[in-house]
Amino acid sequence: IHPELSVITQIGMDHMQYLGNTLQKIALEKIGIVKPAIDVIVSDNNKSLKRIFKKYIDKDFLYYLNDIVKVSNIEQSKIKTKFTLNSSKTGNYSYFIPLFGDFQTRNAAAAIYACEKYLLVMGIKPDRKKIQNGLSNVLVNSGYRCRLELVKINNKEIIFDISHNADGLKQTRKALKNLKPDAVLFGIMEDKNINEAVKEISKLSRKIIFTKADYKRAAEPLSLLNKFRNLKLNTQNISITNNVADAIKKAIDDNKNERILITGSFFIAGEAIKVLKMQNYFK
Repeated sequence: IHPELSVITQIGMDHMQYLGNTLQKIALEKIGIVKPAIDVIVSDNNKSLKRIFKKYIDKDFLYYLNDIVKVSNIEQSKIKTKFTLNSSKTGNYSYFIPLFGDFQTRNAAAAIYACEKYLLVMGIKPDRKKIQNGLSNVLVNSGYRCRLELVKINNKEIIFDISHNADGLKQTRKALKNLKPDAVLFGIMEDKNINEAVKEISKLSRKIIFTKADYKRAAEPLSLLNKFRNLKLNTQNISITNNVADAIKKAIDDNKNERILITGSFFIAGEAIKVLKMQNYFK
């Protein structure tokens, strides 16, 4: 593939069996998309990786997002995030996205800058209203659902989340610092860094239900519980179920659980949607 523009987004520890077991090795694999004389936008902000990008990407074609734009004035509600994009070249503009979480503003900033750069190369002046229209419709246009998506069901708040590795769960934890769940329903694939994932989950709520998706790669709930026990934490409110349906029933039947987080895997979120008969909502 020979693109007009390449974009490298945030790099995390995932798919290590293919990409390598360090961020540096994974970054080198990602750099495989770089082509001679083609502009590359790098939105990853891990300072330890900047040296690698500067070494392997020609400085005349490298656009390191942190050096170009700054995100400020972040305001969050349960259904959207407002922010201001500050740039010495294009000025300051305010936008909003129908997504929850500070980290989404960096993704949006990368998308906006990529859009502007591509349009300018094509001789088209960026239209701010059209860019905002694209951001406003990101869920519909991309099908990007269940990333910290909150839905009210029978007076309960259900947060669907497709974080499926430790880095994603860390961002989930940070995003929910002011929106703590009363209970977490958690299942993950066995080829992930389960120790670190469980550690992040342990910081989200005192009440956790470990479960598993109906999929061959799913980690066993008892194994997840044992990983939790290794952290030497109180297990009084920690339980397991062998399927998502039982986990949801257990979480919802507890009247003390007003806000429930369902996370750990695309498969967990998908099964939860079916159990709750919400397929039409997530179309």
